[in-house]
Amino acid sequence: MLTVVCGAALASEPVIEDVSGGVIDWSALRLEVTITSNHSRGAWQDRRLQEQDALDQLNARMSYLAGEVPITTELTAGDIMSAGGDLGDRLSAGADRWTVEEARYYTRGGVELVGVLDLRTWLWPALVELAEGEPLPEAEAAAATGLLVDARGLNVDLSMCPTLQTASGVTVLSPVLYSDDAARRRAPVLYVSDPADPRAAKRAGSAPMMVQAASVDESGAIVLGTPGARLAKDATVSAIVSRGDVVIVVSP
Repeated sequence: MLTVVCGAALASEPVIEDVSGGVIDWSALRLEVTITSNHSRGAWQDRRLQEQDALDQLNARMSYLAGEVPITTELTAGDIMSAGGDLGDRLSAGADRWTVEEARYYTRGGVELVGVLDLRTWLWPALVELAEGEPLPEAEAAAATGLLVDARGLNVDLSMCPTLQTASGVTVLSPVLYSDDAARRRAPVLYVSDPADPRAAKRAGSAPMMVQAASVDESGAIVLGTPGARLAKDATVSAIVSRGDVVIVVSP
């Protein structure tokens, strides 16, 4: 049973995915890489050389991992960048706009740099390009305020815009069902590890529809259980998806 607790709750543990040499925080939508340069002999004792070495490593690792970020379960940022064109060039330029969030200097020598790339700021042009949903609708007073999907315990393929579908294969959420208006403001879904996370209430509202995920299929789509079939025919759900008022709860 899925329960949402309102009140002054603290944010739950973020949804973190380990990637090669870094992590993706899917709750905050950021790619984070930590690099250490600990050369300590000869000229390498110079902090400036250590910093430059760490920056060079950080740049290379960020460039590689940025290309691996999944926009959907079948499309990565690298796929778009390698295709070229206006969108590919825009993402390629944006991938270089990571920042050094923290620099640590050790008394025995060595420098550690933490680099961060804001995925929502970087990838919104791709989401806009994929979106074909209706213009951003207003929520009706009597309607559900959002959609909250409990996918805990499943091996969910995390991406900027996952696919939700019914057991019969009817798609409830995909990039094309998302409004390009909303894509300019935020990502299609929010990932949290606890439905009581206050960020979930902020995104899905105080009266969301709640549904249990049943499985993940071979394509990476999240298959909804009861009442998934009903949701696929609900106009309110279409409006919710178009606005991006969707929260997916996954195991931390």
